[in-house]
Amino acid sequence: MQNFWNWLVAQDQNLFLAANHFLNQIPGLEYIFGWPTYLGQPQYLLPFTAIFLCFWDRVKWFRVFMAVLAAFVISYSASEFLKELIHRDRPFTDFSSAITHFKLPASKAFPSGHVVVVTSVTFVLNQIYKNKLAWFYLLIPWVALTRIYVGVHYPFDLIGGVLVGLAVSWIALWSIRKWTTILQ
Repeated sequence: MQNFWNWLVAQDQNLFLAANHFLNQIPGLEYIFGWPTYLGQPQYLLPFTAIFLCFWDRVKWFRVFMAVLAAFVISYSASEFLKELIHRDRPFTDFSSAITHFKLPASKAFPSGHVVVVTSVTFVLNQIYKNKLAWFYLLIPWVALTRIYVGVHYPFDLIGGVLVGLAVSWIALWSIRKWTTILQ
């Protein structure tokens, strides 16, 4: 079993290095993969979501935003807890050849907090609006690829981020349903 795990980790690392180097060779990609990496951060995601909801649903935008905020807090907390529990180093720590951009995070890698949060918020919004915002799901792979591009996550961190984001979404939705009629 240990041999399989070592092989799996090696494949994850090799895939990261290949994708990170390939993506960083494409001219102009920083405009497509540079800024979207910020979408998983609260100072960008939450105001963007609030403004969007003001235009999308003027009647109950605030209640929906409170549901999104709850999903964000729960998903962010779960992500930080798992990072400390699993304690996986980031690619730029393991490989000096990793191409990085922006300020490098000091936290651990697994799962990708950006992907956890974007997945959770996207899923919660689509549950509330009965998949009328299905195109938001495109943000998940987009933000995930940006995390490889900027050199801060392995592919398994991103897959784990999606899975944790979905699991946390169900917890957030259960909590919201328990305390409000927003989803009914």
